[in-house]
Amino acid sequence: MVSWGWQAETPGDSTFIDHHEWQGTRDIAAFLSVPAAIEFMRAHDWNRVRAECHRMAQAFRQHVTELTGLPPLSADSAEWYAQMVAVPCPTAASTR
Repeated sequence: MVSWGWQAETPGDSTFIDHHEWQGTRDIAAFLSVPAAIEFMRAHDWNRVRAECHRMAQAFRQHVTELTGLPPLSADSAEWYAQMVAVPCPTAASTR
């Protein structure tokens, strides 16, 4: 998809920038959906959902580190990860 600058009036050093520098028409749909998103979170007790997702990420993290024997990448705390967590994966060199 090419943006407004397809035929740049004053071409620059970068064709990529010429093609994509201007956004064109701005779609405000995402901004308009914010109140509905806030209401959805309130109606579905999002604090509980968030805590449960963290608990599942914690259990997954523990399972993977036990399975691989590799140390975790961060402390086991909601301050280090919330609903997604990074875990180390063994490489071919670490399995030899």
